[in-house]
Amino acid sequence: EALAPQTLPALFERQVAATPDAVAVVHGDTELTYAELDARANQLAHWLVCQGVGPERFVAVVMPRSIELITALLAITKAGGAYMPVDPGYPADRMSYMLTDAAPTTILTLADTAQVLADIATSAPVHVIDEPATSARIAGHTTEPVGDLHRTEPLDVHHPAYVIYTSGSTGRPKGVVVSHHGITHLTRSQIEGFDVTVGSRILQMASPSFDAAVAEVCVALTSGSAIVLASAAELMPGPDLVRVLAEQRITHVTLTPAALAVLPPDGIPAATTLAVAGEAVGGDLVERWSPGRRMVNAYGPTESTVCATMSRPLTSDDTTIPIGQPVNGTHVYV
Repeated sequence: EALAPQTLPALFERQVAATPDAVAVVHGDTELTYAELDARANQLAHWLVCQGVGPERFVAVVMPRSIELITALLAITKAGGAYMPVDPGYPADRMSYMLTDAAPTTILTLADTAQVLADIATSAPVHVIDEPATSARIAGHTTEPVGDLHRTEPLDVHHPAYVIYTSGSTGRPKGVVVSHHGITHLTRSQIEGFDVTVGSRILQMASPSFDAAVAEVCVALTSGSAIVLASAAELMPGPDLVRVLAEQRITHVTLTPAALAVLPPDGIPAATTLAVAGEAVGGDLVERWSPGRRMVNAYGPTESTVCATMSRPLTSDDTTIPIGQPVNGTHVYV
């Protein structure tokens, strides 16, 4: 089913209007509702517009998984810009290459991660958004939505939404610029295919610099569900991840087959929706993990807005594991 594409801010703001009091983001003991997250993102977006951020402008975000990261990603797109997530755990030479190659107009970071940029030469201004003076200036802006009258120019679905750096066939990171156009079909397909509902709790498992994180965040925040955050250490496949899944009552998680293979048999609560992606999944894993839960195989290159195809729910009777059918509004040519 073809849908009229919308920008990420429009999709998110439609959900804010529908479920303002639902929990939108969770990090440890901290929760924000959709209305609270929207207000914070609007203030930051208005401040970003004052910094010259708008359509066709890239903003690098050097932050770990955090509420500030989610706020920043929303705010950048609300301002009309495209966000470029940079995992602060990356080696300095990789971060330096990405920041030089993308030439962002602005870099956002936090006090706890600003030191990773200390030895990286960049012409873009670095803003520590939780530094008291900067935080106060951001808080001084209105919580009202950002519209085209505020932006440097009107925002269109064909404008860039984000930039993801892949490893590239040569081993050198390759920047892929993705527009807003495919986000509507991505989110609709995964909301339906993963059976996401208001009140679902989706784990933000992927590194912020991987495009799987785009899907996790966008699906959660356009469906009335919550995106649940944890530290990189807590998400290492093993006992820590098992604990997070249980304690945070996760209903949806996306894992690579390699990560799934090292989890204990009772590591994922029954009835959890499990998406597998990133590499081919073997029949042994499907046989082990599909009973009692919805297990979906997803495939797609970064250029296709994260996901190109999704399978029906897999069963232990599957002898050949399908990659499924095209996401809504698209075609696949073989």
